[in-house]
Amino acid sequence: MDIREKRKKTILEFMKSDSYVPLTIKEIALMMDVPSEDRLELEEILNELIKNNDINLTKKGRYVINANKVTYFGKIEGSKRGFSFFVADDKNIKDVYVPFENLNGAMHKDQVELKILQKAQKDKKSVGEVIRIVKRENTTITGIVEKSNQYFMVRPFDRKTNTIDIDSPPRGLKSGDIVVARVTDTKKGGMYLSGEIVEIIGSYENNESYIKAIIIESGYTLEYPQEAVAQAIKLKNHAFSDSDYKARKDFRNITTITIDGEDAKDLDDAISISQKDNGNYLLGVHIADVSHYVTNGTPLDEEALLRGNSVYLVDTVIPMLPEQLSNDICSLNPQVDRLSFSVTMEVDRNGEVKDFEIAESVINVNERMTYKKVQMILDGDAEQRKRYSNILNEIDMMNDLCDCLTAKRKRRGSIDFNFKESKIIVDEKKNPIKITQYDMDKSNKIIEEFMILCNETVAQQYSWLNWPFIYRIHEKPDDSKIDSLNDFVKGLGLSIKTRNEIHPQILQDLVESVRGTKLEHLINTITLRALKKAKYSPYNVGHFGLASEYYCHFTSPIRRYPDLMIHRLIKDQLKGKDISKNYDSLVNELDEISISCSDTERKAEMVERDVTDLYKAIYMEQHVGDIFRGVISGVMQFGLFVELENTVEGLIKIDDLEGYFNFDKENYRLYKEKSNFSYTLGELVEVKIQSVNIPLREINMRMVRKIKS
Repeated sequence: MDIREKRKKTILEFMKSDSYVPLTIKEIALMMDVPSEDRLELEEILNELIKNNDINLTKKGRYVINANKVTYFGKIEGSKRGFSFFVADDKNIKDVYVPFENLNGAMHKDQVELKILQKAQKDKKSVGEVIRIVKRENTTITGIVEKSNQYFMVRPFDRKTNTIDIDSPPRGLKSGDIVVARVTDTKKGGMYLSGEIVEIIGSYENNESYIKAIIIESGYTLEYPQEAVAQAIKLKNHAFSDSDYKARKDFRNITTITIDGEDAKDLDDAISISQKDNGNYLLGVHIADVSHYVTNGTPLDEEALLRGNSVYLVDTVIPMLPEQLSNDICSLNPQVDRLSFSVTMEVDRNGEVKDFEIAESVINVNERMTYKKVQMILDGDAEQRKRYSNILNEIDMMNDLCDCLTAKRKRRGSIDFNFKESKIIVDEKKNPIKITQYDMDKSNKIIEEFMILCNETVAQQYSWLNWPFIYRIHEKPDDSKIDSLNDFVKGLGLSIKTRNEIHPQILQDLVESVRGTKLEHLINTITLRALKKAKYSPYNVGHFGLASEYYCHFTSPIRRYPDLMIHRLIKDQLKGKDISKNYDSLVNELDEISISCSDTERKAEMVERDVTDLYKAIYMEQHVGDIFRGVISGVMQFGLFVELENTVEGLIKIDDLEGYFNFDKENYRLYKEKSNFSYTLGELVEVKIQSVNIPLREINMRMVRKIKS
């Protein structure tokens, strides 16, 4: 939508508002704060709206909405059943039901103009019809080819989008092909979509085809713009020079190690540790200095901001930066010099930072360790302790300091949920051969605690300095959410110790009170739902979940853009840059970046979830008919979600349950009216795998029995 169209839309919405009374052009300009230099354009737009019969001009020179042509702007929200809903930009307009025959070619998420055909009555929604597609959200979709007689069509993976007829199929197209299709036209007055094949991804029998389809559908690509790749290659070929080292602190003579997963290639954090004479620890967190290579406004920077973060898809990574940087000159690989950003902190036995320094640095990692190896050392494995005898003291100190930091976070009220994470093992053909629960070892927690401490230290420093910054914030939950949570847990014999102000400690106490009991999954789930989602912002309001006044993301610039941006901001401060004249504009820019990165983070989470669900569906197809134990992980009006012990989740449709059940939203249960029998969130059950739909990533189950505890 161009600027003129946006202005036209704004004027129409202003005139449709309940508070609008017929106004002259001068009065409209005054009410809408139209600058004098734009008055001519305002008159032109009003004339266009009159010509289009959207508005009328009275004899007294006042503009009014054409009562017979009141329309609204908003988005279409599709459903898997063919019909859709219209969500108006004007939040005062409730959702409108749009039957399939009234879509007129509009697709899920399209921006449209709609007219109301029938106003809402009692418990029925208004009915509307799309009169214009303002903007297609997606002109291409991914799906599976189906053939009926001699006609081809594409059935989208997203069932909220209707099928697309293919008028001119390319040679070799066959039923079962996974493709990318482009919508080009509509048929029969807009009731049906037609299009063309853009790309044949592969066969439905090939798992990689599904993964590629998910990546394409989400807008990601494994390819980088040529300019960005060329810049990365040039940087790799001229990675270091003597001038790069001169102004940096030299940590190459101290012992530093990295601890990551076995398959990790982008190593962006290293640790050093020693103990001072006063008993305090001297902890060094050394982070890859990506900002030295990826500078503002370059092709690499623009692509990194567009992606926002790396995406991890089971055994595939879509990196934020090309591998020449992410896996090479930026990665803190062992036995090579690397440019870094170091935060050295003196930490006492209570986990408090007594002193710290932030500086550009150079390091040379002594050992590339994995979580598995470090855990074996902590568990006393003789072979590993002998092999890594040169760093045993450091690992033991890390273990001790981790305990201090964990205890400190617990004292202040930091909330630690214990949710299952999936670990999917695939073979060389990308077939999932095992799905199990991923357990967090002490070695994982060591790095987690050190990164949290580093992020807090950096955020606190730049908050005190009032320097433009990007914080990782987690706002306090709404009082109403906590009240509802408290009402629910009271029915379980629990309670929240309420205070005048909501503090994370009260939720930590609740979560800890059910640790290891049958109520743990239930309480963790509903407590998490009561919380808001963390995001990025230039305005610090603290991090509720961590019970931290100051928090940021500083420690992963290879895979997160906010971290990279923070490094640039810190360098400006360390070098004494004067930002007083453009302080406000810089904060506004950081606000836009924060919103963008919060959006790309959510996008990445959705893609990662989709690929994980795909692998789970493929894996469970071989278990159709088998019986598993699980826990009710979701209760909806249409059925129950059950999570198995291997983290796979499936749906039991309410129609497949024996008897008639009512939905109790407030208490997370389905219940029978004239009995005490119910299915409630968190209860243990046995289920049978009924069917699996791989393209839709759906696993359907049947209830076998509820397990009494």
